[in-house]
Amino acid sequence: MVFQTLRQLVRQPGFSLPAVVLLAAAIGANAGVFSLINAVLLRSLPFESPDSLLWIWAARVDRDRAFFSLPDFVDLAARNRTLSGFEAFANWGVTRVERGERRRLTGLRVTPGLFDLLGVRPALGRMLRPADAGSGERLVVLSHGTWLRDYGGSPAIVNQRIQLNDEFYTVIGVAPREFFFPGADGEMFTMLDPYADPLRGDRGTNFLRAMGRLKPGAGIATAREDLAVISEDLKRLYPVPNAKKTAPNVFPLHDEITGPYRAALHGTGAAVALVLLLGCVNLGNLLLVRVIRRAAEFRIRLALGAGMRQLVTQVLAEPVAIFAAALPLGAAAGIAIVSACVRWAPVEMPRLREASLDLTVFVYLTALALGGALVCSIAPAAYLHLRRTPAWAGRAAIVVETASCVFLLTFAVDLVSFLRQPPDAGFEPAGKVHSRLSLPVSELPKFLTALDAGGLVAATNALPLSGLNVRTDFEIDGAASATAAEQPGAQQRFVSPNYFDVLAVPIRRGRAFTRFDNQESKPVAIVDETAARMFWKDREPLGSHIRIGETRVEIAGIAGAVRHFSMEEPLLPTIYLPAMQTKGLNSSFLASSLSVVAASTPQQLSGAIRGASSLASIGTITQTPDLIDRALKVKRFQAWLLGGFSVIALLLSIAGTFSVVGLETGRRRREYGIRLAIGATPSQLVAEGVRRPLRDIAIGAGLGCLAALAFTQHSPLPAATLCAAVAALAALIPVARIPAATSIYQCVNDPSGR
Repeated sequence: MVFQTLRQLVRQPGFSLPAVVLLAAAIGANAGVFSLINAVLLRSLPFESPDSLLWIWAARVDRDRAFFSLPDFVDLAARNRTLSGFEAFANWGVTRVERGERRRLTGLRVTPGLFDLLGVRPALGRMLRPADAGSGERLVVLSHGTWLRDYGGSPAIVNQRIQLNDEFYTVIGVAPREFFFPGADGEMFTMLDPYADPLRGDRGTNFLRAMGRLKPGAGIATAREDLAVISEDLKRLYPVPNAKKTAPNVFPLHDEITGPYRAALHGTGAAVALVLLLGCVNLGNLLLVRVIRRAAEFRIRLALGAGMRQLVTQVLAEPVAIFAAALPLGAAAGIAIVSACVRWAPVEMPRLREASLDLTVFVYLTALALGGALVCSIAPAAYLHLRRTPAWAGRAAIVVETASCVFLLTFAVDLVSFLRQPPDAGFEPAGKVHSRLSLPVSELPKFLTALDAGGLVAATNALPLSGLNVRTDFEIDGAASATAAEQPGAQQRFVSPNYFDVLAVPIRRGRAFTRFDNQESKPVAIVDETAARMFWKDREPLGSHIRIGETRVEIAGIAGAVRHFSMEEPLLPTIYLPAMQTKGLNSSFLASSLSVVAASTPQQLSGAIRGASSLASIGTITQTPDLIDRALKVKRFQAWLLGGFSVIALLLSIAGTFSVVGLETGRRRREYGIRLAIGATPSQLVAEGVRRPLRDIAIGAGLGCLAALAFTQHSPLPAATLCAAVAALAALIPVARIPAATSIYQCVNDPSGR
């Protein structure tokens, strides 16, 4: 049976080759996308016992995902009863000095047991461990990429001393290649000792992100309840700094890491599954045509004693053989798609570069091929049993193909429309470059003054769309007295005087900052229009005062709203403060993590920074439009994939409709010939032949519109109109040939017509 089936397919390359190529393309798309889903969403994290690892966010009445203060973290770690480990980390602005050159790197400070909690094994040397706490030694671990890039992968780096932040640190190890830090990028890691840190007693400064591991037998719900009880007790003990804090939010670590990409990957996976379904429907139609053409052969074989089961088995063998031939070609196409996706997909997508066609993917593809072969066999097998074409087969094919095409095309158009006209970011990045830098806090006033005199160069603690979360609570003078828990809060940005000019953030009313807004002048602030609308409502913000901590600040202007985290977020209220008025802890934070942006070239920006301070350590200089590109990259990646799959779906819909209608008109050509002979006009036959396909196309377009409305915000009517028009054209072509293809001679001499 197998050899007979293969022989028949080889003898008919006009049928078998297009079928194999069609399915190979659909299987390749599924292989590529499922490889991404497997690597990012399904594969276990490269940590020890990853299923028991948790990501734990602090929470506030105005924010579900916030940072912990150091005292709160210590109390939660000591008092909880459900976690076998509770560790944290914080950003670390690192200035490395080598041969007199200062360079800014991104680093992380980690609590003593964090690497043990994750079960990280070093590629070289050792990782930080609890015994290192309290030793007084300055130790650092390099990321694998930093080790290769800056030290040539030399094993001799272990136990060497390097100069960081004007202190000497001993390199004790190198992290493994596959290690990635959840939720943060780090080029090197050092110790954060919770009991010796200067912020040990400050509950109002929140800067820690935390992870934990469940004890055996404990569950996430139990951990939430446990931490909620402790958090409530801390609020009672420390009512002022903890007034706005609520129960921490606890998530599986895997869900927290993959959450931002889950919807995009699942949506793309569903799209390629639809493409494969359309391919199966089309192949089923081709197989049905073959069975109809072999109807006489099957009748003879039945008359000679062959059983129906034997004939059905032979019919089922053909799609299995076609899928078996398409599977390796599809796998090769999948490898190419994975390579392209790894190259063009968002670099932030975790573990994307681990995507490959492994055993899990091949098992999935095998199951997909068997399921597809079964779908392809339904209509031909039904024809053998019923001795006629099932009435529902062709109609169902047209409906499914049209609905799928409308849905995919609407989804793609929705994404493309978003990318062509994304929400206003609130600033103008074109022609700008930026970099993060660090400098001694004593240099900050001189640096800001020199920078302001240098033209279109500005500084801030956090650029728009940088993802940095810096918030402050405040009180509004003259407003109804609010409890500490009810105080308004906003994003806090310290900016140099020409910040608004450089980034083209409009000042709606009032004024921008000037060089006279310094330590000797009265404190002023600018609020954005979101804050003005949210907190002042019908009152005039200009000239009013707010209190931030112990400082009374006058509102001097109202700026346009900008986006801080993503292009899809609700606009968040923002308060701008003059960088030249910072002091104390704010000055230390600003000096250690300053962002500088300029309307210039990278070389000019570097020169401006060096001219303002020879002690500044500069990070990588980046094109500022990359901030928006990064914010849109996941959407762009999904649009790129869905756009291609939508075009394939449209072509499959055209081919499927053409083949179904062509099969139906071919089956009825004797009938049409007789009707022409007895007086029917060609136009009547064409109108009758196209009426049913048009009805099925309309039903499919309607179902596609309903599905699109449920999942997208874009009107499905343009996509439905396009799909319906091309499907109608595909249906009209074979129907229009009815008069020419029908004659009395064909009526008399076609022995297989029905």
